[in-house]
Amino acid sequence: MRNSKYIELGTIKSGVYFTTKKLKALAMDYQESTNEYQRTQSGLVKEVVSIACKILFSCYLAIYKILLFI
Repeated sequence: MRNSKYIELGTIKSGVYFTTKKLKALAMDYQESTNEYQRTQSGLVKEVVSIACKILFSCYLAIYKILLFI
């Protein structure tokens, strides 16, 4: 592309792939935000599973104690 405002990424039969500095910056921001969201989501899932396991273990322990005294 002749205009320096655009950065050519590639050319194929159907056209030219291009970007701009602003689009590139927005894409990087989006990718960073997506990665941060995925890390946070993964941490939340681990925490929820951990809490659920503790509750389940407590329930099993309570049932065991009840059955032990029957």
